Amino acid sequence: MKTVHELLGQGKLDKAISLCESQCQRYGDKYPEPWITLAAIHNKCGRNQQALSCLQMGIKKNPQSAELCTQAAILCQKAGKLDAARSYYMKSLENEANQPVVHFNLGITYLQEDNLLEAEKCFQQTVALNPEHAAAHANLAYALRMQKKFDRAQVHYDHALRLLPDNLEILFNRSINLSSSGKLAEAEESYRRVLKLNPQHAQAMNALGVVLSNQGRHAEAENIIRQALSLRSDDAKFYSNLGMILTRQGNMDQAIEKFEMALKLAPNDAGCHFKYALTLLLLGNFERGWEEYKWRLKVPGWQARITSSPLVDLSNIKGKTVFIYAEQGLGDSIQFIRYLRLLKELGAYVIFEPQPKLMELFSSYRYIDKLIEQGSAIPEFDFQAPLLNLPGLFGSNINSIPADIPYLYPPSQPDDPVIDACLPESSSAFRIGIVWAGSPSCLHDQIRSCPSTLFSELGHIPQVELYSLQKGVPSSDLKQLQDLCPVIDLATNFTNFTNTASAISRLDLVISVDTAMAHLAGALGCPVWLVVNTAVEWRWLLQREDSPWYPSMRLFCQQQSGDWTTPFKQMKKCLLEMPPIPDTVN
Repeated sequence: MKTVHELLGQGKLDKAISLCESQCQRYGDKYPEPWITLAAIHNKCGRNQQALSCLQMGIKKNPQSAELCTQAAILCQKAGKLDAARSYYMKSLENEANQPVVHFNLGITYLQEDNLLEAEKCFQQTVALNPEHAAAHANLAYALRMQKKFDRAQVHYDHALRLLPDNLEILFNRSINLSSSGKLAEAEESYRRVLKLNPQHAQAMNALGVVLSNQGRHAEAENIIRQALSLRSDDAKFYSNLGMILTRQGNMDQAIEKFEMALKLAPNDAGCHFKYALTLLLLGNFERGWEEYKWRLKVPGWQARITSSPLVDLSNIKGKTVFIYAEQGLGDSIQFIRYLRLLKELGAYVIFEPQPKLMELFSSYRYIDKLIEQGSAIPEFDFQAPLLNLPGLFGSNINSIPADIPYLYPPSQPDDPVIDACLPESSSAFRIGIVWAGSPSCLHDQIRSCPSTLFSELGHIPQVELYSLQKGVPSSDLKQLQDLCPVIDLATNFTNFTNTASAISRLDLVISVDTAMAHLAGALGCPVWLVVNTAVEWRWLLQREDSPWYPSMRLFCQQQSGDWTTPFKQMKKCLLEMPPIPDTVN
């Protein structure tokens, strides 16, 4: 092959091709090199199909050649023929298993096909064969992050950065992983490292702004996203994020303006539509808000559970089977299950698939014909919809929300002796259940959760007894509060939402931040005081002390971001102003 390369070096392309073809005929059934060289020449000249044909012929002559299969795979991958590329890469690995580059390329092919699990396996094999393969660590981290395996992803992002410490792309993606996993302080530090390396990195500015806002630092967030827009004034996502931050600060007119600018730049951006929907719903503009809210199902990572079957058609629902499935959080399911009653009243047969933790609680809801577990076979149906499509489908507005409570009930005969012992049916105390934190996996949990110790002022009010309903947080949170006032821990006895409902039904009041527990108390018709931060959640609307969703709910709102003392002072005042508690409360 030396002569071929000499001819190529002299620019004698035709003679090089002729000689190479001759060598393929003479030696091509013994050696893969002539075919690889001839394919490379054709590829360099832009004759990609001829190049692939050479390699295919070479593979026929040398079926055990890993390199021929690899080169054919690379050509197919570049041409977008991913099925063929995958097949050739796998054939190459059959011939020679320990090829880290081929495992890596196959992983990239799987990523292009959105097959994250297989991509993960390929990159895992790559780093096992070559631990110093920085790109494999970075792509493995990406595949893990997109599967929400954030902790494992972090390990590989950090490994990649040890190999390439100043790689902006890896550092930026590492920052995304930290923010996606709710590690906001670490994400902030990581984004600032990106900006130290590149002060003009507009995407990092935008992402940092979101992280700051999710920590309640809205003014800082607004400032840095405006800096990002000064660098890239045509980015719809920057305008959309600015709109969300302005909403959290109560600047509604400016927020709407930014959302409209975002949608003018990117009319089909699902994320922009979704954030716009949240602000419209917050403002009580339900008609337009529900329409925009449909876009959530097109946001990456939030696709509809089923797309091949027709959505619910209310005009043709009588006698039809309707499959409704849960989406989003536990609180969302508790809040919106009420709409299944409306489907039943129109004559539908209702199948509902909730989250596993809610199966037992919803088993007694009389407007469900069939309750099925997630992951089980779905019975035949005529129409389907995600649960949160139903309010828009029924045209709900503030005045027409179905708010007959209670619509969920505790078991008629609780059988938990521990709860019976802690909460006898009669008591001379005023019993308050408390919740101070939501799920740590929620990106804005840091601004909706409050310090547990704030409840101590309420615990010292005469005749008040505090009962912790809090789950999913470090035990030290409760211990800090118990050091300040007596608190009985009920949550350790909860195994599901059914016995939680039994406990709540025996309390006189529930005080909670914005969590599923508040929804459960509201659905049970129990008095509930909701402590709301300034970064308002759309369902609680603006400047209200009540909720059209739950008539037994009262809202206590922050006046400034991060200021929990004001709502707690208001609640203490309300408790002190209550009439004297009778000797026995039933």
